[in-house]
Amino acid sequence: MKRYLIAIVSTIIIVAIYNLVNIRLFTLDLTKHTRHVLFSHLRTTPQIDTALVLLNVGIMDIHEIEASLDSIRKCEPGAIGVNLCHFKQDFKYLQQKYSADKRIVFSNCTNGQSFGSSAIIANGNTVTHIRANKSDSFEAKLIGFNGTSNETEMINYGGGQFFKADLNNMEWWMTSGFLKGKLALVGYMGDYLTDSIYYFTNTRITPLNEYYGESNILPDMYDIEISGHVISMFTSGTFINEIGLVERVLVLLLLSVVCVIILTFVRTKWVLLNIFIAGLQFVVLVGIGSLLIVLFFDKGYYLALDELPLALLIITGVTTFLNIIEGRAGTQQGV
Repeated sequence: MKRYLIAIVSTIIIVAIYNLVNIRLFTLDLTKHTRHVLFSHLRTTPQIDTALVLLNVGIMDIHEIEASLDSIRKCEPGAIGVNLCHFKQDFKYLQQKYSADKRIVFSNCTNGQSFGSSAIIANGNTVTHIRANKSDSFEAKLIGFNGTSNETEMINYGGGQFFKADLNNMEWWMTSGFLKGKLALVGYMGDYLTDSIYYFTNTRITPLNEYYGESNILPDMYDIEISGHVISMFTSGTFINEIGLVERVLVLLLLSVVCVIILTFVRTKWVLLNIFIAGLQFVVLVGIGSLLIVLFFDKGYYLALDELPLALLIITGVTTFLNIIEGRAGTQQGV
């Protein structure tokens, strides 16, 4: 009974510690690594969301952008979202000029905050969540979204890809009514559109980053692109359901108790063999935890089991130690 109590208490303490400190076990952090690569490696290639078109302002000045916005309006898009928060110069006159056109929504850049009235929540420079319970954000106003019952939602970066073009490449986006009825997002995506990010203005770190979860990594997505993913999620309803703390703790406790049961009943009189069994079951249970993360994610649920490797490491070590002590005590009594 003592060993089960140790397992339960240890697991709860470790969960509490992880909420305060980001503990790194490096190569043993298999569940954390699995969680980090869900979007970048374990997802299927998304389809192109044809309802959205992203237009890059690049190095265009305010007056050039104004002329392009006039041209976009003539193409009869369903809505036009404009994020010019990378500009240091004032562009309020643009907002005043188009204030009567309800199709055009500007992202609010008050106090120099790049996100402004965007629903995006930035944790440092990393973006994984949005404010979802209000209808006054940049993204929500563009599509008339009334918000969800949850205060925040995790961004589904696997929802879709988008058509992109440089705003000054008018021949591409003005041909054959391409923008008609679509949502056009106008913002900064580098001085020129490229396959990789070389310009780090208005850029964030997202779970799509190849090195997501590591420290001191370069950003991988522009603000206007993140807004595109948010809008795509809103319109398609493909929200990710995050599994709560209580449910996560129950899964961790279950795996911890299973660990104790295995080590308690599958033991031998040979110490080295017991240590081998302990190591093997540690690997298997961590693997099962990673498999659960992937299976839940495939069903639209986000399960974080970052604490599992450390919990299993401690419980495995303590239980194996108790087995050895009890084994020696039994041997001495037999003598």
